[in-house]
Amino acid sequence: MQDDKAIDIILTQAEACLPLDESVNLETKLILAIAIRLLTEKYMIRENNDPSFVDNISSNQTAMLTKKLKEVKPSDGNLAVIDGMNLMTPENIHFNSFMYEPLIDISSANLKELYKKVKAL
Repeated sequence: MQDDKAIDIILTQAEACLPLDESVNLETKLILAIAIRLLTEKYMIRENNDPSFVDNISSNQTAMLTKKLKEVKPSDGNLAVIDGMNLMTPENIHFNSFMYEPLIDISSANLKELYKKVKAL
C-alpha cells in the first residue's frame, strides 16, 4: 500500500463504497465525489487529446476540460454524464463544513450511480 498511487487508493475506496447501504455517511459521499471527478477528468483529458492544452491549464481545470471537450466533440454521447458530474459533485472538495453541504443534499445512491456511469466512460 505504501507504493500505491493516491488515485489508485481513492478508486479502491470508491469501489468499497458501492455495496454499502444508503446512509448519510459523509465519508462515503466524499470518496465517491472525488473519484467521480478524477475519473471524469481522466476521460476528458484522453478525449481532448491535447497535452499542450492540459499542461497550460492554470485554474478551473474541470471547467476548462469540459469546455474544450464540448468544442472538440460537441456530439460526444457522454456529455450528459459530464454535466451530471459538474452538477452533483463540488468543484472544490476540501475539509470545510460549508463545502459538505452539496454532498449532504445528494443521496449516496445517486452518487453511486453517477460513479458507475463515469467509470464506464
